[in-house]
Amino acid sequence: MKVLLSHTDPKNKNTGLFTYTNQIIDQFSGIGEKINIVFKNKELINYDHSKSTFFINHILSAQKFLLFIVKHNATFIYISHNHESTSFYSCFINTKNPIDKLKYFLRTLQYYLLELVIIKKCKYIISISENDTLRYLESGYKKKVFNLKPYYNLDIKNKPLERYQDEIVTLLHGSFLWSIKKENAQNILNTWSKLDYIHKSNLLIVGNGSENLRQLKSNNKYEILGKVKCMAPFLSRSRISIVPEVQKSGIKLKILESAIYGHIIISTEAGIEGTGLIHGVSCIVYKNQEELMYILSSVIQNINEYGILGKKAQQMIREKYSINQFIKSLYEINSYI
Repeated sequence: MKVLLSHTDPKNKNTGLFTYTNQIIDQFSGIGEKINIVFKNKELINYDHSKSTFFINHILSAQKFLLFIVKHNATFIYISHNHESTSFYSCFINTKNPIDKLKYFLRTLQYYLLELVIIKKCKYIISISENDTLRYLESGYKKKVFNLKPYYNLDIKNKPLERYQDEIVTLLHGSFLWSIKKENAQNILNTWSKLDYIHKSNLLIVGNGSENLRQLKSNNKYEILGKVKCMAPFLSRSRISIVPEVQKSGIKLKILESAIYGHIIISTEAGIEGTGLIHGVSCIVYKNQEELMYILSSVIQNINEYGILGKKAQQMIREKYSINQFIKSLYEINSYI
């Protein structure tokens, strides 16, 4: 029997971290492998530990069910959304606020210790990112590590927002609740405000927490829209996406969403990590705000010439993140476990 140890309530499985895990559960069900979801420690008494395979969904699940994982010699499989210690260490390195810096350092230490337990106890690791797969192998993990990318519905039928039809729309979207993500977004807005005037250009900042950004006087139009119910109309209307991530590890799903819509993607090395995008071929990578200012100005004024990057990104998504590729990889994993 297969059992998923989840730190999130399965009733809310269509949000947040459960999206990728749902894909795994659904496809296992499609090949006759039902997965039961356990949300509370007391529910574990219903399963024969010696005959069950336990999936640990995210490192927070490892933390929640830590005593059970350490105590029992069952078959454990870790679903790694990120290499969390690497992710938080990159936040520690890049943040300037001393209080936030301490928080990120403590979280880095916490997750590093949890990862040591996972590496010792788990028989297999399923990693969303090829880069994280290498991190586990380099950390001395001697058992099997699988790479299983998410899949996307590539049939785009969303009607764009008409009010932006005469503009070149640049999109900055995501959640900006974390201090470092808010800081990154504010830096983008600062850079946008310093650009020379570009005819019919517009920056849309969309996502939870964006309403807390400090508004600035700008030569170019921008709108801060906060949290919206559906991103599809904004993605459909935009031509350019900026992803200013400094967190390494995992795959930034906003990058993949932008690529599906054929956006010209402007991001950092950390932002494109694990996605398969290549600087100068399917995206543009910048290193600092001065470089970003030049790139934005050039791309917006020569939008048609740069459009080939978006087409290449979209083609890559169709090849690497299709449902058929996902099922093929899952069958390979299932043959082991």
